[in-house]
Amino acid sequence: MTGKSPQVKALRMPLKFSTRLSPGRGGRRPPPNYLARSVQRKLLLLGGALFLVLLLMQEARKPESWHWLWALQEQTAAVPQDELPDTRVRDTERRSDTWVEQGRLVYVEPGAAGPSPPASTPETEPDVSAEFPQPSPQQRARRDAWNQQWNSLEHEQRELLMRGLRQGRLGKPLQADASADWYEVIATIDQGWQRYLAAARESISRADSALTDAETQGWTAVIDTLAAEWQDELHPALAGLTPAEPSSEQTQTALRALQSTLDGMLLQTIADNTVFRPAEKDIWFRLLEDLAERELSELRQNSTGPVGFVQLVRQPDQYRGQLVTIRGTARLAHYRYAPENFYGISGYYMVWIQPVASNSPIVVYCLELPPEFPDVRARERQGLTPELDEDLEVTGYFFKRWAYRAQDGTRLAPLLLAKSPSWTARPLPLTDRGALPGWGYWVLMLGGTALFGVGCAGGLYWFSSRSPRPPRRAANRLSGERHE
Repeated sequence: MTGKSPQVKALRMPLKFSTRLSPGRGGRRPPPNYLARSVQRKLLLLGGALFLVLLLMQEARKPESWHWLWALQEQTAAVPQDELPDTRVRDTERRSDTWVEQGRLVYVEPGAAGPSPPASTPETEPDVSAEFPQPSPQQRARRDAWNQQWNSLEHEQRELLMRGLRQGRLGKPLQADASADWYEVIATIDQGWQRYLAAARESISRADSALTDAETQGWTAVIDTLAAEWQDELHPALAGLTPAEPSSEQTQTALRALQSTLDGMLLQTIADNTVFRPAEKDIWFRLLEDLAERELSELRQNSTGPVGFVQLVRQPDQYRGQLVTIRGTARLAHYRYAPENFYGISGYYMVWIQPVASNSPIVVYCLELPPEFPDVRARERQGLTPELDEDLEVTGYFFKRWAYRAQDGTRLAPLLLAKSPSWTARPLPLTDRGALPGWGYWVLMLGGTALFGVGCAGGLYWFSSRSPRPPRRAANRLSGERHE
C-alpha cells in the first residue's frame, strides 16, 4: 500500500505560526497605539491623577490642614443674645468721677477710690456650687486676723512686708538698708496679734455669748492653733530674716505658708464692677509673680477647666483667684509697661479676646506672647493699631469683673492674668500669594510628573512591543518534528 495514512501526512505538513495569537490562549495583547486620541486621553488622565495625588499628599502632611477636625469637636452651643448678661454700667453704679483714661485702659487716681465698693450684684449671683470648696473656720479666722494686721500697717510698711517675704521665700538675705524698718514692722504686727488673740478669747468667753458649749470649745481650739502658729512658727521666721545670711529651708516653708494666707486675704479686697484700684496692686503683682515662676504645662494641669463668658460674669466670687481656661479669638492687643514694682515684672500684653458664643470681650493680661505670634510692639512703634484675628486658648487667674470705657459708655468684662496664650497659626488663604509655593516648586512638580509619565509610557511600550517567544520545550519538539 503505497499511499501514506492521513495521520502521517498531517504530521509532515509544514506548521504555520501566526504572529497574532487567538484570544483566550494566554497570548499577549498587541501594544496600544500611542498615536491614537483615546490612548493619549487616558495617559493624560493618568498623569493628572498622579499629580493630584502628589499635591494632596503634600497638603495632607501639614498640621494646619486638619484644624477643622478640632474645630468640630470644640463647637459650643451659641447662647441666645437675650440670655447673655447685660455688661453696661449705669451712671448710678459708677464709683468715682475721677477716672483717667489711657488708651483702652481705665485707671482710678490713687486716693480717689472712695469707700470700699459694694459686692457683686446680688441678682446675678447664683448659689455657690459644690465644686468650689469653702474655707474652714480656721482658715477664715486666720485670714480675718491677718486682715486686721494688714489694715494696721501704713502703705510703706505693707510694701516692706511683701518685699521681705519675697526675699525670705526665695532664700535671699534681707536688704541691709531695710533691716531697721523691718524689725519695727514685725513688732507692730506682734502687738496687733496680741490684741487680736485677747479680743477673740474675750468674745467667746462672755456670759452673753450666743455660742453653745460645743461651739465655744471649737472656737477656743481655733484661737489656740492661731496663737501657736504665730508664736512658734511665723514670728520666729519673720524675726529671723537678717541681711547677714539667707533664710533657712524651714524659714522659707513658714514664709510660703504666710504668703499663701496673705494672698487669700488680698483676693477678698478685689472689688467687681470697678476699674483698677490701688488696694489691688499687691495681689495683682503676686499673681503675676506666681505665673512667671510656673511652667505652662503645670498651669494647664491645675486649671479648673474651660469656662465661658457667662460663667465668669455671673460668678466672679467663685472663680476669683482660680486658674481657668478660656477659648476665643484675639481681636486687639497692646503692650503696657508695668508700674514700678519689686517682683521683676517689667510689662505685659493686654489682649482683647472675643470668647466663643459671645460678642462681649474678655480681657487678658499676659506676660508674654507665643513665638511667631504677630509682633504687637512693632506695630505700635509703627503707629499702627495692633488688630488681630487669631484663635487662642488661655489658662490664667480670674481677677475681677472689670469696668472699662466702651464706645457706648462704661461696660464690664472678665479680666484674667496669664503667662502666655496657646496659639497655632492659621493656614494662609489660597488667595494670598505668600501661601502658595513658588514658581520653582510648580516647575519641578510639573516637570517631574511629565518625566515620570513619559518614562512609564515608554516602559509599557517597550515591554508590550517585544515578540512573544514559544516555550523552550515546545520549540525543541517542533524543531525535531521538522527534521523528521
